Amino acid sequence: GKKRYPVLYLLHGSGEDETGWINQGHVDFILDGMIYNKQAEEMIVVVMSGDMSNNPYAKIKEGKTIYDIYVDELIPFIDKTFRTIAKRESRGMAGLSRGGMQTTTTILANKNMDKFAWMATLSGLSRITDETVGTVFDGAFKDAAAFNKQMRLFHISWGTAEGDGNANGYAALKKQGINVDSFVSEGTAHEFLTWRRALKEMATMLFK
Repeated sequence: GKKRYPVLYLLHGSGEDETGWINQGHVDFILDGMIYNKQAEEMIVVVMSGDMSNNPYAKIKEGKTIYDIYVDELIPFIDKTFRTIAKRESRGMAGLSRGGMQTTTTILANKNMDKFAWMATLSGLSRITDETVGTVFDGAFKDAAAFNKQMRLFHISWGTAEGDGNANGYAALKKQGINVDSFVSEGTAHEFLTWRRALKEMATMLFK
């Protein structure tokens, strides 16, 4: 075939590896069902390693970070190897827990909003407050109008049993004027049931 597809780069959490979203998250079953039922757009999903320092098969060049590898090496490889739509409007990144923080660090702190238009952090944005919202991620949220103009979707989610950190961060972002979408999983904690529900919610909005 010749059809090209948008790409979602998906990160696991601490203590896991790139198989987490398959074995525990069931991302393949969830998205296949949603795409079949016309609830989500067809897309390529790249499940990435977020802990290369403990991977004996990965070698990080001195002076480079894992965020550099995602942007400078992984994305060009995926675009070269698969039938992707190789532009920011068709590229998103999401992650759970630590992977959510790695997502926002890659896109915001490392200034890669020119490469991604879709971003989601699942239970990974618990440190933003009214006092820090204008300075975190190198001031990415300081100019709300500029941020909102670039980001097609900024989604955050959490479970009601996770505490108030993510909810407080969401409130601070809204107060700052940031266009941020949220999903709250009722009765769940820092666990894959929360993140599977969040994935399903997020996927309905991606690449539309």
